[in-house]
Amino acid sequence: KAYQAGLYMGGKLSELEEKHKSVGLVKGSGQFWQVELVKNKETREPFIVVDRNNDFSGDLSQWPTSIVEAKAAEKGVVLGGFQPNTLRMGASLEVTKDEIDQMIEALDYALDYLDSLI
Repeated sequence: KAYQAGLYMGGKLSELEEKHKSVGLVKGSGQFWQVELVKNKETREPFIVVDRNNDFSGDLSQWPTSIVEAKAAEKGVVLGGFQPNTLRMGASLEVTKDEIDQMIEALDYALDYLDSLI
C-alpha cells in the first residue's frame, strides 16, 4: 500500500511541476518528496538567494515556503519547508489516495497564488 501511495503522490507532484511556473523541480521517492520553488523555471533562479546556508533572519513570512504553507493551511492541509525555497513532504505509510488528493489540491491552490507573485 505504501509503495503504491508513493508512486501516486510522485505522479501527482510531477503534474504540479508541469503546471506551475514556480516549481523548478520535484524529486523524491516513496513517501518523501521535495518541491523546489523558483522565480524562474528556465534558469531555476531561487526566490531567496541564500538558501541552504540561510541565517533565518528577516521576515520569514515572505519566504516562498511560508507563503505556500499559509495558503495550504486555508485548505486544511499542513505542509512544511525548512529552507526558504524547498518544501519537504512526507506522508504516513497508511496515507490514503483521498488524503493525497487533498494535499495535492491544497498545494495546487497555494502554488497558483505563488505563481501570481512572479
